[in-house]
Amino acid sequence: MKRLAILSGIASLALVLGACGLLPMVPIDDVLGLDSQALVVTVGAEPGAALPLAAEYQGVGRFGPVEFDNVTGVTGLPMPNRLLYELGIADGITVRSTGVYPETITVTAIEVVGEISEQGRAPATAEASVTGNAEFTRSTACVEGAQSCSYTLSGAGLDSLSLNWSGVAAIVFGGAEPNSATATVTVSFASEPALVPGSTVEFILVVESTRAGL
Repeated sequence: MKRLAILSGIASLALVLGACGLLPMVPIDDVLGLDSQALVVTVGAEPGAALPLAAEYQGVGRFGPVEFDNVTGVTGLPMPNRLLYELGIADGITVRSTGVYPETITVTAIEVVGEISEQGRAPATAEASVTGNAEFTRSTACVEGAQSCSYTLSGAGLDSLSLNWSGVAAIVFGGAEPNSATATVTVSFASEPALVPGSTVEFILVVESTRAGL
């Protein structure tokens, strides 16, 4: 009984310290494997439709399911119960087109929905979104008729997204194995002039940090 009381006291103290922000989030591996994943958007239009001077687009990428084992041995954290992903897109994008390459492409929003599950347990879902105007400028090396052109972020980018799963101790840090994860990423962007149908725009996901917490 005395040992049980001591253990309960330690657990309670850990929860209090976590609530007060005194126990930091601890870095762990990118268990979902999202870093460097490519999201390729194909631009479509009605056959025979005239191209607008400017156009807005939305592309969706679905990643997974990815299987991973429980995360164990998190240094300095006695009972993790939260998984936090900080992510965004890379500072460069690639456009492939048979038409005119616009001078700029502006990313206006990114939304991510992630789901983690294991057999016999309800999945845990986390959502995050960010909006703004991140302008990517066409490379000066891009020539007329090129098969592809690269674009580089020319100003401030969008803020990072914080994909935050709470209450996942029984899935990520314990319970049955393997676990399964999926992610759906939606990118909204605009160009002037519009891209011709069949053009593709490739974004690269960047995981800035992956951490465990209480």
